[in-house]
Amino acid sequence: SGYGSYFVMIGGPRSLHAMTQAKTPLGGLTTFSITAVLIGHLGATQSKAALVGALIAVVFQFWWVNLVKGLLAVAVIVAAVFAFQVSSAKLASSNRAELWGNTLVMIKEHPLIGVGRWNFQHVYPKYANAAVRDSVFDTVENEQFKIKKTQTHAHNDLLELAAEVGIPGQTALASLVVVLLLTATLHDPQSRTLAAAVMAVVTYAFFWFPLELPMSAAWLWTLLALM
Repeated sequence: SGYGSYFVMIGGPRSLHAMTQAKTPLGGLTTFSITAVLIGHLGATQSKAALVGALIAVVFQFWWVNLVKGLLAVAVIVAAVFAFQVSSAKLASSNRAELWGNTLVMIKEHPLIGVGRWNFQHVYPKYANAAVRDSVFDTVENEQFKIKKTQTHAHNDLLELAAEVGIPGQTALASLVVVLLLTATLHDPQSRTLAAAVMAVVTYAFFWFPLELPMSAAWLWTLLALM
């Protein structure tokens, strides 16, 4: 569901823009169908983080065009996702709060240069109980082979990046993204559509780790380059 949600957030803003700008009934119907499929998939993934990212993207995209359209699109997404979630099983509980608390301790002890890129999973065992006991770490995953679980990512790219490259490195990347977003909002609607997709991905990165996956990271950098 992670990749599925990610691509919905990338393609959603462009699909919504095309739908609102359609010049013919056939064009409107086609783009509406594509948008409906994307929204339906978003609901099927049951990803709350993706939902929040999509809502922020829609408001970001349409604020400069027509706030009423933006809010209407938000209402459509909320209704679709709600319909899927009320008919599905509840999501399993997550230990992200524990993971984030321990990661903050890691950042506090290595604020300037971090623990090294891609070293989070190797260093985390030292911090698994630093702030609060990680209820997932070191539990038995496979009874037959006694394989124990570990944490390979912080499930928050901003925290993981700060832990690995330090606060200065994380701030440099965040500043680049912010400058590009602000610049895009001053340009044409196409640039704002790309910026909306970036906003969705950045929001998603608060709860997942798209920047740690080559394909997801490549798409994000492509969006930033096109802006």
